[in-house]
Amino acid sequence: LDKVEAFEAQNIETLRSKSRSLRLPFHVLGDKAEMIACLTDYLVWQRMSTELLQSECQQRSTQKLKPEEGSQTNQTHDLLVTSLVEHRLVQAWRDAGQDKRITSFQAVERILKEVRRLEQLPLSELQKHFKMRGCPAEAGLARKTLLDRLTMALVWEALTLQEIRRECQSRDVCFTGLRSRNEAEQRQELTERLFT
Repeated sequence: LDKVEAFEAQNIETLRSKSRSLRLPFHVLGDKAEMIACLTDYLVWQRMSTELLQSECQQRSTQKLKPEEGSQTNQTHDLLVTSLVEHRLVQAWRDAGQDKRITSFQAVERILKEVRRLEQLPLSELQKHFKMRGCPAEAGLARKTLLDRLTMALVWEALTLQEIRRECQSRDVCFTGLRSRNEAEQRQELTERLFT
């Protein structure tokens, strides 16, 4: 409880540093309250027994690990905590109202890292990123609008080819006649079409 109160007294950059020092992915979150909730969960999980962690994983529908014969309890404990931490980041993504089609920890972490990086850029740099994607930044386009559109492009890049085709169809963007033959290039081509 004292640690949670200490978290609440800190600013978001200090919390990010704390998350990094603990080697946790929560530094990519943009909301202080969500970051505190995630760090608090981590502290609780660290103190739980392996058996209770197994139960927690089951309740959260995360991967339930069966201890290998001869494996160390500490290794199993750490693996369960890692599984819960990864699940918690995806849950924070969903709780923030982000695209629910993105379900992998790696994709969520990658997108959020890039969003945090983009947020630090001056407006002129954001406009350059926007132009590099083939879409001219309209004069007077608000910083938040640029960030939202760039975030959407990051989400599209993380979708499967089938999901991108559905997205194109829902936005009346042509998804046939692709120049590319392999799946990665087709996803990139469709993402560019969606963005422009």
